[in-house]
Amino acid sequence: MPVAAPDAGIPEAFRVHDLSRRYVEYQMGQEFAASAEGQSEVAASYDVAAAGVAPVSSIAVPGWMKGQYPALAAVPYTPGCASIPYRPAGFLKPDAEARRAAYYGMMSAIACEHGIPTGLFDAMIIQESRYNPAAISKMKAYGLAQLMPGTAAQLGINPYDPVQNLRGGARYLRTQLDTFGQVHLALAAYKAQSARSCDFGQVEERTLNA
Repeated sequence: MPVAAPDAGIPEAFRVHDLSRRYVEYQMGQEFAASAEGQSEVAASYDVAAAGVAPVSSIAVPGWMKGQYPALAAVPYTPGCASIPYRPAGFLKPDAEARRAAYYGMMSAIACEHGIPTGLFDAMIIQESRYNPAAISKMKAYGLAQLMPGTAAQLGINPYDPVQNLRGGARYLRTQLDTFGQVHLALAAYKAQSARSCDFGQVEERTLNA
């Protein structure tokens, strides 16, 4: 029976049909190398750039990474603060919900910084601006937290910066919570944002008549 000639491409050590682990590893390595080379040649035959086709990614990219929203600065983590995970509100329009999703992490962290329940701060921002960083009222209140120019100046923040606007709003709300001790009065005082709102009777009257 004729015997096949040894493969010249196989090193001297493997000229015999050695079925040992070393031989199998060598053969597998050769096959993988040839397969990779073949795939490279096939990929090179399709000039995607010349065809004008942009590379496609199956990973969903958040809106703020695509430039739809202002760049969001990192907000430090506050130990011991339990925030509420993001969930769609269920009643906002799609564009407002998209903004809320983009700013939710920042809002939650800033609420924790100031000891404010995430749900309370979230609800206030929804009510004030629908999470629109460029929202401006007839009274010239501006931004996510709808800060009046005088309030922003008093707090020493730039109301046109989303992070500073949220921080200013959280600080101001925290002050009202500490002053009045009741959420509904604190929110009424926040809404008023004037020296007169510090009068307990006037705040209570505005709240009851709201």
